[in-house]
Order: sequence, then C-alpha cells, then structure tokens
Amino acid sequence: GADDFSALTYGALLGGRLTKADFPFAGLTPWLGIGLGPTLAFITSKTRTNPERLITSYAVDVGAMYRVSDRFGVQLGVRYLFAYAEVDGIGSANAGGLFFTLGLSILFPKTAGDMPTTTF
Repeated sequence: GADDFSALTYGALLGGRLTKADFPFAGLTPWLGIGLGPTLAFITSKTRTNPERLITSYAVDVGAMYRVSDRFGVQLGVRYLFAYAEVDGIGSANAGGLFFTLGLSILFPKTAGDMPTTTF
C-alpha cells in the first residue's frame, strides 16, 4: 500500500503585498502578496525517514483587513506555501500547503496629532 507522509516545515519568508485602502468600501483593505525564503522541511512516513532539508520556498497570499475602529482592524487571509523537498527513493513532495490566518491589527496614526481622543 501507499505510505501516508507527514511534513513539518519551518522557516522565514520575505516578500511584499499590494494593498488598496478603503477598497471597495471604507474600512476594508484587501491585499495580494508573494514571499520567498529559506525553509527547513522534514518529511516522514511509517517506512521512510528522510533527513531534514534546507530548501527555498515560495508563497502567495491574499486577504483583507477590516478597520473596526481608528486603532484596530481584524484581518483574514489565506496563503499557499510551495516548499518542495526531496523524498529519498520517490522524488519530491510539497512540504507546504494551504494556511488560513485570522489576526488583529493595531493601527498607528501618520502623525502624533492624528491620535484618536478615545482610549481603550
């Protein structure tokens, strides 16, 4: 039968995002981003143990932040990580995958005079 593989990855990505504030309505900031960087990938199964491999991974992400106040926003995003590592005797396998994110953004004013007068 076929082996079930498990993958563990960790690393760092450096990239950029294209954003457009208040699009298509006030308070929403959608983004589209890309990134690349070093990743350590460890792929195993019940019958195979592969050494950890240092690879270059690539990611694309899309999401949006919704501003809920002058100081805070809630963000939701999705990222696909391409992290192909060699599996001895088989070839390569993607140690990345699909990731969903939910976050809280703290917004800072452009100048000190733009600080909101309310406190939380």
